[in-house]
Amino acid sequence: MRIQEMKGSSYPNVTKVLALLLVLVAIGTWWLNSRQKAIDATDLLRWDEISSQRNFDGERWQEVLNPATTGDYALTVDSLKSWVLTYPGDTEARLYLGRALALAGQQHEAQNLFFTIEKDEMRLQKERLDAQWYRALVGIQESQYDNACTLLKEILPQLNERREKQAQLLINKNCEGK
Repeated sequence: MRIQEMKGSSYPNVTKVLALLLVLVAIGTWWLNSRQKAIDATDLLRWDEISSQRNFDGERWQEVLNPATTGDYALTVDSLKSWVLTYPGDTEARLYLGRALALAGQQHEAQNLFFTIEKDEMRLQKERLDAQWYRALVGIQESQYDNACTLLKEILPQLNERREKQAQLLINKNCEGK
């Protein structure tokens, strides 16, 4: 009799475990989808990691960008402006400077910097595309949807897979029906 009781009682436990797993999968799926839809331009302007792909003065570069990791974008702007004066051809530093300017509330200056990089034919195509991407993000951040959405739609086919998904989410959220 005990064997039957054990067998009989294990089925409800398996069902409970399967039901719990199903609920956890549903919650996990909802959470991942909500994080993707919550993306906004300001989040994309911030940086969590500092580029380590630099061929020179990596330690000093880390110091220059370090204030931004604590949210001190005004100090980061000053550090980057000093860096750019020392290394005027450093487009990556200019892109970081534009992002820091936007996050420090100097969107107009950031837009001008990105536009200058975008139109500089001496810059690599990737650098010019990055400048367009960030210019669109600043536009969305400033609620200048018409220009930002036009730019995002224009560069969408040229973006890498990650940015293409981000751009599509931004377009869906900010451009459709406006």
